[in-house]
Amino acid sequence: MRQLCAARAPRGARAGVEVACNLLDCGVTPPARVEAAVRRLAGEAGGTMAAPYTTGRTQQELVDLVQAAAAAR
Repeated sequence: MRQLCAARAPRGARAGVEVACNLLDCGVTPPARVEAAVRRLAGEAGGTMAAPYTTGRTQQELVDLVQAAAAAR
């Protein structure tokens, strides 16, 4: 599971909102698609999106870890 967080207020801004999404399957809903939707919605509300980021491991990183653990046995 990865988490995409965006729409934080830049430093010095007076107000802001942080949007966090738990992406259970990045193959179905990639972070870039969510980021585009948040960017669009923020714009419609008169805001902007600043400093998007993701947390957690990618699917490929998890596969690599499992393969490395299996090879170490």
